[in-house]
Amino acid sequence: MSSLTLTFLNLGTRPRTVRLRPGDALKVGEPSWHFVISEEIHLIVLPGQMVRTKGMGNWRIGRPLGSRESRINADIQVGFARDFDEIDSLKQQIVDFCTQSRPIFDERFGASAADGVLVIKYTPAERLGSILRDQMIYASGDKGYTWGDAVHVSPLDSPFSTMMYGSVGVVGKARPVTVFDGTDPIGVTLYQQWIRFQLRYYDLLTTTMHSDYVARILRNKFRTDFGIDCVFFRPDQFAPNYVRRDRDYWFALSHWTGTGAHRRVGKGPSAVVQEIEFCLVVSEEFGRRSDFLYNPWLGAELRSRNSEPIAIQPRDTSLAPAIRTRYLAIRANRSHGLPLDKVYVTHETP
Repeated sequence: MSSLTLTFLNLGTRPRTVRLRPGDALKVGEPSWHFVISEEIHLIVLPGQMVRTKGMGNWRIGRPLGSRESRINADIQVGFARDFDEIDSLKQQIVDFCTQSRPIFDERFGASAADGVLVIKYTPAERLGSILRDQMIYASGDKGYTWGDAVHVSPLDSPFSTMMYGSVGVVGKARPVTVFDGTDPIGVTLYQQWIRFQLRYYDLLTTTMHSDYVARILRNKFRTDFGIDCVFFRPDQFAPNYVRRDRDYWFALSHWTGTGAHRRVGKGPSAVVQEIEFCLVVSEEFGRRSDFLYNPWLGAELRSRNSEPIAIQPRDTSLAPAIRTRYLAIRANRSHGLPLDKVYVTHETP
């Protein structure tokens, strides 16, 4: 590379581009200039400070956005070199890690490129009809999701761990190609290192109230940049007796929008899960106790009392007498200190 391109984003003016050759220097005028060298290198330079190239691949500035040195000694020109080779090396490590994650994914979940892996999604009953009709599940697009915008499911081997998110369960097949092992500390560390190069967002993430919003952007960008179809990771919300952090897995399946250079992780109705079928109704009710914990309201009582299915039809006149008989039996047993009768669970028949 024989020159370095700087794009200046001075507030209130149109962006302009300057090319510097090795050894060139550029003095920043009034007011401060905000400029971009690349997507990973994003800087703010104060008036009177110098931008110097020091061989291509390294640069040196007065006050880089997000640098620790600038906070220690902001009054003097600080040498802050970033080698482009370091960025390229990190990117290659992430690509290699995704490649290494694939056989782990296949072995752990019994997946194959052709058959995919069976996943289960719990959803509110009101959405069931449209899911089955359109064969699409909505890719959530809001801050607060562990790996950004995605269709969030669990492998069928973890059938209980996401029950708190809906009253009906649908099962289908996911066929991700590029996967990322979010349970491996090496992969998590690579992602965290990658974040530090995203200086456009790093200060917003670490020093402002907008961290949740920026975290969503970064997670989406990471999966977009490396074409990650699925991140598999351990649960980070819990319900006693339902979620097992040491054994369960969750998937963040990428919903892709656009094509070519404009292909990116997005939100909205998604066909990333295919061959969807309605398989389960959840008889439990969950309440959200905190950002981390859901309480199963019926669980303890049902486990102590047991339950019995009762078939009904809408407007069935036999339901009231059955409930009355069961109530009287429960009261009689209670008064005599005997085990209480079972609780009915309705099963509606056509």
